[in-house]
Amino acid sequence: MTNEEVYLFQKFMRAAIGSNSIDHAGGFSYSGLLKGLRGSLGYAANDITLSDVRSADVIFVIRSNLSETHPVIGYQVNMAVKRDESKLIVASNKTIKLNHLAALSLTHKPGTEITLLNGMAHMIISENLYDHAFVSSSTKGFDELKTQVARYSEDYVEKITGVEKDKIKEAARVLSQGKRVCIVVSSGLGNISDDEKLAQAVTNVALLTGLVGREGSGVGILGEKCNSQGALDMGALPHLLPGYHEVSDEKVRGKFEEAWGVSIPFQVGQGALEMLLSAEKGNIKALYIVGENPMVTYPDTTQTKKALKALDFLVVQDLFLTPTARCADVVLPAASFAEKSGTYTNCERRVQRLQCGLNKLEGVKTDLEIFTELSLKMGYEMKVSTPEGVMQEINELVPFYAEIKYPLLSEEGVQWSSPSDEKKASLYSQRSPLGKYRFIPVVSDGMVQAPDKEYPLLLLTGSILFHSGSLSTKSPELNQVGPGGWVEISFEDASKYQLQDGQPVLVRSREGEINAHVKISNKQVKGTVFIPYHFESQSVSLLTSKHLHPTFVELKKA
Repeated sequence: MTNEEVYLFQKFMRAAIGSNSIDHAGGFSYSGLLKGLRGSLGYAANDITLSDVRSADVIFVIRSNLSETHPVIGYQVNMAVKRDESKLIVASNKTIKLNHLAALSLTHKPGTEITLLNGMAHMIISENLYDHAFVSSSTKGFDELKTQVARYSEDYVEKITGVEKDKIKEAARVLSQGKRVCIVVSSGLGNISDDEKLAQAVTNVALLTGLVGREGSGVGILGEKCNSQGALDMGALPHLLPGYHEVSDEKVRGKFEEAWGVSIPFQVGQGALEMLLSAEKGNIKALYIVGENPMVTYPDTTQTKKALKALDFLVVQDLFLTPTARCADVVLPAASFAEKSGTYTNCERRVQRLQCGLNKLEGVKTDLEIFTELSLKMGYEMKVSTPEGVMQEINELVPFYAEIKYPLLSEEGVQWSSPSDEKKASLYSQRSPLGKYRFIPVVSDGMVQAPDKEYPLLLLTGSILFHSGSLSTKSPELNQVGPGGWVEISFEDASKYQLQDGQPVLVRSREGEINAHVKISNKQVKGTVFIPYHFESQSVSLLTSKHLHPTFVELKKA
């Protein structure tokens, strides 16, 4: 959905329905990272741009398989390394394409990213490599961080992560000595660590080295969808109004109530996964799902199916008759991106205009038209019914969108920024909304759960070829290049379990089982397997849990 449509959807839920239980897939796969960023820096958004990545002299990529999940940014990294000889550091739990370009490859055990980052922070402090002036003038909490990371000695970090201590030392030195340094993190590899803590650990390293607010440097958090940033900006979360205002804040809530002419509930709503759990228990009677396909893309498909069946009423609004739509009592057909206008906000905070290119099919409406008409039928008039009119309302209520006006949106778009930043050069070029940036010590010693004899292999999931499954599975060409139905395993494990390339197997976890074909690869490390998450015919979500803890599996010859 466009920014305008997301804004109207959350307005419909809060003003017409009277509920803060609104969320999206980014609520559990992406917002944790931005929540950590917000707690440390003051904004839930990136400071770096694509041009910053392209011109950086040091790029640190952690838990990001850019070639598969974010190819545009991956291309910029490739060009920076190949043409300008930028130094690339890659930290991942498997071998990825960027490893072949990296000056340093930190291939760590799954779930040990935070330990690795704490170890780097300790080395930067202990070797006196941190930016004393920046830390003293612009941050708080340094002493607490120094005390907390002191126990992450080089030997301990090497033992927990599996990364050689000399490589970790070298990475810490390269980051500290770089002039234009970009750190990039995403949910592009199997999500095991706590996202909020991961973002805070990344930010601690960035603050120590003085990257925040420095020209051409900073931290980049990457979402999966084209409007992941915009969905968060527009308040598609159970605890936040548009502009990252807490729904529990009476003063701010009053501003929206005055504009909307209705009272807004102050209680924090339920997130997407919580709603499905509540629905299964009978505590939620109806759901309105727009542009999401939880039967395929959410964890624990078995529980999701039970939850949807337990509902009294399910409405699904989508472009296709997805597996989720087939469970619905009412399906509202919605127009595609090419059949509507509005704006999207990309990962560098750039708001770009979307122009209608095709006429809608007969009987099909845009999401914005559906929300407006449905709200009116339910007794609440939106007062705005066009994309430009909605954006004008956003201008009035979201301070950092105040200057995002349609006549000003050229082909390049406009970056939103701090209201005090007149030049819009950098989100943090003036000062943090927190006053000073915050070091937030985080603790992690790797995964708490461990494999056992019954389930000896750790499951990693992710997308391939920017193939998220929302629309790409409808493309014959993409399905030909990236077909489903396989489980990737290391040569060592294939030999151990006597498996052959292409052999059919049954993949079983404590939650469920699926059929797949073996794909033997040197990308996987011993003890792990990888399965793409976006194929309906091979729903990896049958294997995973709503609780988002690590999933262990066994492979049985079919």
